[in-house]
Amino acid sequence: MEIFIASDEELDFSPQHDRSHGNSRYSTGPRSPDGKLSSSQNATKHGCRAKTLILPGESQDDFDDLYDRWMSAYQPEDAAAIELVEEFVLNKWYLQRTLRRYEEVEQELAQIPFPSWTDEQHKKHQLATRYKTAAERAVSRAMRDVEAWKKSCHEREKQAHDAEKELFGAYCKISNLQFKHEAQILKLIEDAKARNLDISGPVAAMDSTQKKFRATLNRIEKQIEDRNTPASRSKTLFQGQYHPKKLRKIPVLDQWVEIAVKDGKTVTTLYPSNEKLIREGQIMLPPPEMVYRRLNFVNGVPPEYYWTTRDEETRTYGGMGIQRMTVDTWLDVIEREKLDPEGHIGPCGGNLPRPQERGGCDCPVCSHNRAILENDPLDPLTDPLG
Repeated sequence: MEIFIASDEELDFSPQHDRSHGNSRYSTGPRSPDGKLSSSQNATKHGCRAKTLILPGESQDDFDDLYDRWMSAYQPEDAAAIELVEEFVLNKWYLQRTLRRYEEVEQELAQIPFPSWTDEQHKKHQLATRYKTAAERAVSRAMRDVEAWKKSCHEREKQAHDAEKELFGAYCKISNLQFKHEAQILKLIEDAKARNLDISGPVAAMDSTQKKFRATLNRIEKQIEDRNTPASRSKTLFQGQYHPKKLRKIPVLDQWVEIAVKDGKTVTTLYPSNEKLIREGQIMLPPPEMVYRRLNFVNGVPPEYYWTTRDEETRTYGGMGIQRMTVDTWLDVIEREKLDPEGHIGPCGGNLPRPQERGGCDCPVCSHNRAILENDPLDPLTDPLG
């Protein structure tokens, strides 16, 4: 099994301050614009996980052209819709970057007969394929979100049109009733005058009915006017779009990992086993997108698991840490873990922060892992493309 150092990956234990981060206040980093630009690329190796918009060899004009094309195609009108389309454009841009890296690896390895590939070359090709697949799925998810928004817009327009049509129908119907009622009143008044009859009581009742007709028509006119008035900026911007009930739920596979030291030997037990967890995922619809491993260290963190944390107190007393990864990453990880004769699990190459769809988290560990995803500081031990 490959050896990973503690700095490769931190598990999400109970929120606690990482003392080593306190030293960062003594290091201010580069201050000049050129120095900041240079240092921002220090950890970039292949860029497949970099969130930097323009990397060396890429063009701002190309990105602007991509942005303008899709904005013109979808024409989002409010802030939430613009954000959806921008997310799709960014994922398209990152996919193009990943495809270029994939083609570079393909061209490089095409010169070597497949049976002669080394383990390192196999890993390089697998990693390039994994990045390409992940980028393609990100584009597909973003496209589904945009198409769902577009469909909801059409449905809202249809509902609005049907409601407006119904309002106009009610308005016309009540207007006709009012007109007929008014004609009846005038006819009764003329007949009463001709016969010298006192009809003040019935006329007052009829007038009251006319006022009710008028009030109803005024309400319908107000509803029609409100429908034709553009929504204010505040109503457009604040729609509760990030409320937990509106966020898409991420299907997750959960696995409990019990780590205990028995008779001086570290024992790792999985509940359920990887095979049973795969079967659980096969009956899920929609299929799982993430795997949560909950590592429970019964009597301290043994040396085989020092990669999970650098905190000495946690290593001494144990606790529970969470390892989050995509399903594709988990499938790669369990294949690698089969090579360990002791049956221990290992790092996944980059522990994911808690996603916003599941409440998000700003603890030091999740913030650290989120920064890793944004800045792409991959370790060469875990990244053959580096």
